[in-house]
Amino acid sequence: MNRLRTRIAIIGAETGGLSLALECHARGLSCQVFEAAPKLSPLGVGINVLPRSVRILSRLGLLDELKATAIETAELAFFNRHGQLIWREPRGIAAGYDFPQLSIHRGELQMILLKAVQSRLGRDAVKTDHLLESFSTGDEESLACATLTTRNGRVQVEAGALVAAHGIHSTARSRLYPDEGPPVFSGQLL
Repeated sequence: MNRLRTRIAIIGAETGGLSLALECHARGLSCQVFEAAPKLSPLGVGINVLPRSVRILSRLGLLDELKATAIETAELAFFNRHGQLIWREPRGIAAGYDFPQLSIHRGELQMILLKAVQSRLGRDAVKTDHLLESFSTGDEESLACATLTTRNGRVQVEAGALVAAHGIHSTARSRLYPDEGPPVFSGQLL
């Protein structure tokens, strides 16, 4: 079995995992991101990035690139089926925040983060085709061990910390909370 060592192993190359990788790098911490998908592509729907999150992304040097593709949200408004206003509220800068609220396609946000991670941490900072199979506490040298499955077999990752950022159907969550069951559908779609 192939062995890898890193200070922080991040499972999942979605927006949370990639943002964490950039934050770790900004603080001088080495990390590696492992993603189950064989290839990353811009999938998803539109999302709103709230001012508190935009502040963090701005600190990471991404605000100009985000603004180039996102829409700066000035208000949230709800209308009935006849077009009559039900409720309206200012958002972002219009609501008095120091940073805007940005409406952006989730896939575009992920690609901006991926590009930044690969540019700053190196092309090999994100390893695709690495599905988390299991994890355990490590020894004196590494606090966490993870076994990842790839097309070519298994990889053992030893790290000082393991962060599970791999989505709603998290392998880590199902192992840590086996009695919780799968996520419950709210009945709402976007």
